[in-house]
This record gives sequence, structure tokens and C-alpha cells, in this order.
Amino acid sequence: MHLREEVVLLAAYLLSSGRRQVEETPEYAVYRLLEGARRSLELLDCCGGDGPSLASVRARLAALFDGPPAQHDFAALLDDLCQEVVEALQAAAPPVEHAP
Repeated sequence: MHLREEVVLLAAYLLSSGRRQVEETPEYAVYRLLEGARRSLELLDCCGGDGPSLASVRARLAALFDGPPAQHDFAALLDDLCQEVVEALQAAAPPVEHAP
């Protein structure tokens, strides 16, 4: 598939997930958002923009969907994943030059 098609499919997934939330139980929202994040990182990986820290986030997200359903502490999981993404962004950011 081409990048454009993948991005459109991801947008369609997110939009349809938002629409379903109107009528679905709230617990599904977390799974849908995590799946959207997983798919976006997978798309980034296919385009060569994934690094080791984002690969870790993607692997942790994939493990949620690959294994049997289980009880998860989603608040702690999301806190950890957000922190990993922040660290990946900071590592990729160019150094800030300070004025003399």
C-alpha cells in the first residue's frame, strides 16, 4: 500500500471509532485509541521513521492486541507510553542554541 492510502485508512479508522463511541461502552474507547496509536507507529515504521524508542512503544501496543484479553492498568500503561514518546521526541529534537 502507498503512504496516502495508509494515512486515509488510519483517518477513517479514527473517525469511525469516534462515531462508534457515541453508542458503544466507554471501555472500548481506550482500546480503539491504543489501536490508532499502534497503527500510526506502524505506518511510521514502514516509512523508515521509527527509531528504537518508538519501536518499543509499538511493541508494547502490539502485545496488548496479540495476547489474550487481560486486565490492564490502563492509566499506568498510558503514562508509561506517553513518557516513552516524550523521550523519543526529545532525543530526536535538534539541540537548542542559546543566544550569547
